Amino acid sequence: MWFYNLVAILALGTVVIATYTDLKERIISNKLTFPMIVAGVALYLGYGAYEGDWLLAIKGGLGAGGAFGMGYVLWYVGGWAGGDVRLFSALGALLAGYSAPILEAPYPFPLTVLLNGIICLAPVLLIYVVVKSFRTSGVGEKIVGPIRESFYEILVAPFVILGSSIVGWELGAFLGLGRLVQVILIFVLILLIYQMPIKFEAPLAVALTGYGIYLYSFSALKFLGVAFAIAFGIRLIISSIKVVNRHVLQEKIPIDELEEGMIPAETIYEKDGEVERYESPGIKETASNILDDPTNFRFRPDWDEVVSDSSLAAGVSQEQAESLKRLVGEGELENHIRIKKGFPFAPSFALGVPIAIFYGDIYWWLVGFFGGGF
Repeated sequence: MWFYNLVAILALGTVVIATYTDLKERIISNKLTFPMIVAGVALYLGYGAYEGDWLLAIKGGLGAGGAFGMGYVLWYVGGWAGGDVRLFSALGALLAGYSAPILEAPYPFPLTVLLNGIICLAPVLLIYVVVKSFRTSGVGEKIVGPIRESFYEILVAPFVILGSSIVGWELGAFLGLGRLVQVILIFVLILLIYQMPIKFEAPLAVALTGYGIYLYSFSALKFLGVAFAIAFGIRLIISSIKVVNRHVLQEKIPIDELEEGMIPAETIYEKDGEVERYESPGIKETASNILDDPTNFRFRPDWDEVVSDSSLAAGVSQEQAESLKRLVGEGELENHIRIKKGFPFAPSFALGVPIAIFYGDIYWWLVGFFGGGF
């Protein structure tokens, strides 16, 4: 039908333009979104009146209002910027009465658009991070550095895992232990060997691995290769996440330039008249804290006043920004703060909207695929 083809074309054009400006200028212009909201509402109103279908006539307004409400919630929790909300409102207005041609979900089509966009976020985010990493000087070296420093540990880990597994499995079989007990025994042996000084850990792990290769030959060698790949992969992922989060998805700016709504990546607090910066502990520090005190899950100092809180998605308030600038002026705080960069969501819509228009609901397909309902 010509009407639904028209609104689909307008929606596709809207996400293409929004994606271009969002990636190039980090903005989705009101000159694009507001006219599309008006166009969607007006088109449904006019076409509904022409057809004598007043429910159809108000769908554009309902779609825009419903999309704005959902978008506002995502903005409020810090997931979206204002431009994302306006873009989704425009798509809600344009596609309020659209029906998926192949797989339609039992909820309004704008929700299909939103869910498709969220599901498409993962590959878009991956591509965005990879591209930004290549364009950010020094990121590659910062990722490789910790891996190079811990390469000996990465190399020894597969021998420890394989050697402990062989001994635990053989000992468990000899004692007639059940599978679950054997697995627990293997984990205990891995932890015991890891606690040894490296001069004892490495020779013992290699000797046990040699025993495993003697018993199982190729299977043991194959397991050793897989274990090394997994150990290396895990270390690479941990290093990449840490570096990308700090150097790609965050930015250091002067506190003088801090504005209301910017989301801090570090917590700044006052304690006994002193101003301090707090960063959450890493994985190793967290594990060590849990071992030292399993009842303490807070792992952060008691502070008198929090000036900027990295855990709040709403960002700093005007009052907090002024307090930070005042502390800088008084010489109590260095004039810099790390903030979290916004992620462009329009490219996710650029993937999700065409899929919704030409196919249907990705989420509903997943429900059917895993639930066997379709």
